[in-house]
Amino acid sequence: MEVEEPPVDENLRHFTEVREACEELRLEEEWRTMSKIVAERLIRKGEYGMAAAMCLQAEDSFTLSLIAERICDAYLAKGESSYSEGAKGRSLINR
Repeated sequence: MEVEEPPVDENLRHFTEVREACEELRLEEEWRTMSKIVAERLIRKGEYGMAAAMCLQAEDSFTLSLIAERICDAYLAKGESSYSEGAKGRSLINR
């Protein structure tokens, strides 16, 4: 049984609300931890564009460099169309 994900706009709205709550409550470290977890999940789904944004929120330059490496590998292995999809946040998996 596959669970349907909410629309992107709803996810972004929720994301913004959580970030604002963490800032208001001075939970910056917790926010970075959550951002890193979300980035790792997005990477597993092949959604590198959004994962990179989450790495920036998490101040995680190591994982950001891994994303850049995967996008470059996809470009070298599968060409420009694969690179463009990954840079736009679309999945590079099974391309």
